[in-house]
Amino acid sequence: FLLGGIMNWIYLETELGTYINRLCAENGLGIRGLTILVITAGAIFSILGTGVAGIREEWKNPYYQVILCWKNNRIRGRGLLDTGNFLTDPISHQPVVLAEAEWFEPLLPQEYGNLVRTYLDTGRIDYDQIAEQALSGIRWIPYCSVGKEQGELLGVICDAMILKQKHRESVHRNVVIAISPTPLSENGQYQLLLQKKIIEWEETVCCR
Repeated sequence: FLLGGIMNWIYLETELGTYINRLCAENGLGIRGLTILVITAGAIFSILGTGVAGIREEWKNPYYQVILCWKNNRIRGRGLLDTGNFLTDPISHQPVVLAEAEWFEPLLPQEYGNLVRTYLDTGRIDYDQIAEQALSGIRWIPYCSVGKEQGELLGVICDAMILKQKHRESVHRNVVIAISPTPLSENGQYQLLLQKKIIEWEETVCCR
């Protein structure tokens, strides 16, 4: 049905259809005109089919293997591509990745871990602690959610984030990770919420 619809559209609505009409004005559509229609419609059909297949594959497999790097430390987890994640760093205006605190905290040095623990225990960002210990790479990420008009999440800049899916791999430098005080999935299926903007694959080689 789709192929027939494409052929009908080409024949009645496009310049190619006008050309075929002129070409076959005397003898009707004929084999020659029909062949042109079928080949052209088949090419469009194949392009559409490839695009739909790609979208379906993305929908079926929205998960990515993630490695976060801080200095010489690394932590591995699983990220979900979340089309509803629009968190943005107000300073760099870059997209922000959301990570579970309990999973993310072991990656951090002690002084940063203490800051995260204070944030989890009190529900607020301790700006005095950040200033006194001269902690760099800290961000506060504004957000809105259902049941709460506005708030802010503690964010930390990681040296690198490595994303893997099947045979593809990409490395992203200086990624802002916002810390979620609560688990992101009920069954621990994933620990991070990724953004579409940050899923840009690059051919690269990185340490494992």
